[in-house]
Amino acid sequence: KRTHAKIAITIHNSLPQGIDFLTDSGGLIYDMLIGRRIIHNSDLITGVSKYAIESTVPKGDRSRAHVVYNGVDSKLFRPTKRRHENIIHVLNNGRLVPPKGQEYLIKAAALLAREREIDLTIIGKGPLERKLLSLAAKEGMASRFRIVSQIKESEMPRYYNNADVFALPSLYEPAGLALLEAMACATPSIATHIGGIPEVMGKCGLYVEPNSVTSIYEKLSYIVSNARDAKKLGECARKRVIENNNWDKIAKEYERLFSITLKN
Repeated sequence: KRTHAKIAITIHNSLPQGIDFLTDSGGLIYDMLIGRRIIHNSDLITGVSKYAIESTVPKGDRSRAHVVYNGVDSKLFRPTKRRHENIIHVLNNGRLVPPKGQEYLIKAAALLAREREIDLTIIGKGPLERKLLSLAAKEGMASRFRIVSQIKESEMPRYYNNADVFALPSLYEPAGLALLEAMACATPSIATHIGGIPEVMGKCGLYVEPNSVTSIYEKLSYIVSNARDAKKLGECARKRVIENNNWDKIAKEYERLFSITLKN
């Protein structure tokens, strides 16, 4: 700031609420002591969702705040011919931490596994790995559940395209980049109606209640039982990503905002 240069900040997270006491209170303390000072001293504020801005940027600073959504490479993340198998493949991608809600997904998948041949794959790393593996074993999913990590970006589309449904049961999600990648691959998706997820998915997926095994199970069951509707949701998702999350469009918006800020 002392150099008199213009300062731009982009918000990819948001103030955590309703996660747990340590996460909520730690985020609030950081926000009050550091985050808001940085925001207040910035000349341009961008956020990856309207939710991220409204939950993080004080009202007095929102006149300088603009939504610029995340982008996804729709040429890399694109639909390919799906395998037709008797096994239903369910996919989740996210850090193995409580806010991702993966324990509810495992329990819901276990309910569905009583009716159909399914498997569940979670892509990610984190402190809950052992707990999630133990939970899967307890729920009778040991042979149908796996956690994989360190997947190259070039290989990620294969996982999305092999999935019959992508599930994001997060309790906290400012935007949901993994959801965008799944949508770009036209993979039918379900996600919680929280944070910035509705801004990302719109009407191109099915919503579940947070912390609800029953809600996740019901939407998983609907997707795998209604192939025509599932295909329509995937096509809708792919179209939405191309229209709203094109990297060229996003780059031009950043360039426009930077130019205006420099002139003021």
